[in-house]
Amino acid sequence: MTDGAVNKSATELKAEANAPDPDHRAVLLGLGFIVLAVVLSLVATASGWDQTPFRPAEHGTANFALFAGFYVAAQVIERLLEPIAPIFPTWKRASLAAARADRAQIMIGVSVLVGVAASFAFGLYFLEAIGMHTSRTIDVLVSGTTIGAGTKPLHDLISAVSKSASPA
Repeated sequence: MTDGAVNKSATELKAEANAPDPDHRAVLLGLGFIVLAVVLSLVATASGWDQTPFRPAEHGTANFALFAGFYVAAQVIERLLEPIAPIFPTWKRASLAAARADRAQIMIGVSVLVGVAASFAFGLYFLEAIGMHTSRTIDVLVSGTTIGAGTKPLHDLISAVSKSASPA
């Protein structure tokens, strides 16, 4: 088990437990961006805007090449969102910790929306790439969420695939 909480110090865990909850406006704004991602997925699928799927190894097994496009997209989105994040929230909060809680909530929604757009724009259909057959709308929502989650979850997945593929 590679849970990030295992590696956190007692001080970090206590600070997280005492962190303020995000403001209701931040929660609604974050959810609004996620709803926009769902709408984008539905409209783009119905309109046929999707691209040719990313298939680096047509007949190979799941390996790093399979995840490279998703990892690069996640990395690019992380770097593009860094200069945007400080503008959120647009309202005043009593403390820096409260503003950070709001920002985190909002940026989840923004990253999912940008991830869905990247999925459509570059043919990054995660479920199809790993051999699962589902509707394009569902695939794009899962792919966009995966890409929007950032590089850490993808790195962990690549590590898990590498370990399972290597002989014991």
